[in-house]
Amino acid sequence: MGGRVREPVGPDAVRVLYADAARRLADYARRLVPTGRDQQIGDSVREALHAQQVVDRLVALAVAVERANGATWTQIAEAADVDPATAQERWGRPAAGILAGAARGLGPARLRAAGAESSAALAEDLDDWVLEHRQGDDPASLDPERPVSGRLTGGTTPTIGPATPAALRALAAAAEDLADRVQATQAALNAANDDATRRVGWGRLEEAAGAARRAAVTLLATASELAAIRVGRRPRR
Repeated sequence: MGGRVREPVGPDAVRVLYADAARRLADYARRLVPTGRDQQIGDSVREALHAQQVVDRLVALAVAVERANGATWTQIAEAADVDPATAQERWGRPAAGILAGAARGLGPARLRAAGAESSAALAEDLDDWVLEHRQGDDPASLDPERPVSGRLTGGTTPTIGPATPAALRALAAAAEDLADRVQATQAALNAANDDATRRVGWGRLEEAAGAARRAAVTLLATASELAAIRVGRRPRR
């Protein structure tokens, strides 16, 4: 299958990351099933906690996928059975960071962690993994040869024409997150001005301001990517 998959970027890169995280979880969970393993006291707890960390990463990627597909925080909250404020507080910053980072594709660090030379190679590796573990009850809609890469939209970052809807959604998600952080900073500032809560208030202000600064960096990176798409050039790295 080599050579047929173009480098995934933007939402496609996020989908590849999500697929890779799901594969890692499946492979790791499989190793926990045998009962004849040599284990020391505490190993089972440590294994389960590591699996939980992988699941947490998978959920953050799932939210990023949903946001890239245009899902609102209300829709995500309904799926997670939490209120929108909780959903955004829990996953807003990670999802915005994932989307901004994936705008140019998967970076070298993530590729090294996945043991792949390129995003396309990782997608093809995931194709092989799905085919190797194919089950009789798999959805009929699966591509028989490229169950992962075959469902990607394909192509590289556009260099001509208007901004893509995915880039606009990523920018909107980053802007929404920044707006919420600014609002939190203002609330913390109000608390800091209250003599009765001055010490606690100033601590909250510092924390909120730091979060707002990080959200602003994400917004600027996403806006830079969007501007580059609009004028037909790639942003500086």
